[in-house]
Amino acid sequence: MRIKVIFLPSSIDFPNADKNKIRKIILNHAKKAAMVLRFRESEFTFTVYPWERDGVQAFTQAKDWVRITINPRQLAFKSKRASMIERLIYIVYHEMHHAARGYAGFLPKKKQHVLMNSILSEGLADIFAREQYPAKYVFKVTKYNFEQVKKWIPKLKKIKWGKEAFEDPWLMGGEGKPKKLGYQIGRYLVENVTKRHPRLRAVNLVHKDAREILRLGGVKV
Repeated sequence: MRIKVIFLPSSIDFPNADKNKIRKIILNHAKKAAMVLRFRESEFTFTVYPWERDGVQAFTQAKDWVRITINPRQLAFKSKRASMIERLIYIVYHEMHHAARGYAGFLPKKKQHVLMNSILSEGLADIFAREQYPAKYVFKVTKYNFEQVKKWIPKLKKIKWGKEAFEDPWLMGGEGKPKKLGYQIGRYLVENVTKRHPRLRAVNLVHKDAREILRLGGVKV
């Protein structure tokens, strides 16, 4: 698979040394992820946009395109640089799992985002990142609060197969729900699969549908 890293123009920019480092990090880890996931696409593109939003963010736009945004000014600070680089590596694995699964902003015609699939896809992507890059930073950002998860899982029962809303509070938090609630539930549910079936990893579950993953985990949702 051919992987391209394209830097988009902006009013602010990265120094050439940082561009080279970012490109090298993305290519090295994306190639590893693509090989492990047995990617089906022949071409894959990362676009990197320098802007003033905090930190490093990403979104899987399509099955062959990930958009990354990085704050160049923050990256220049020694106190922030190391954690931003760790986050970039984590993001590459997380988003590559989304792309391989087909969980992207742009879906094939007539398909829509189903809440339970979104929750499990976020959990799968985080557990995949842990498996492929088991760094302290990754475990820190992919932990979950079991008490919160236990409280909210029963409330998913009636809505889990419904359409995911834009910035759905079940995923992102808000409207009385904890921050990143869906991500936390997803991590917990996927962990249950890997505990019950030690030979299964997030890479083995990449093409499993949500109902099958729930069945494998044995958690009543």
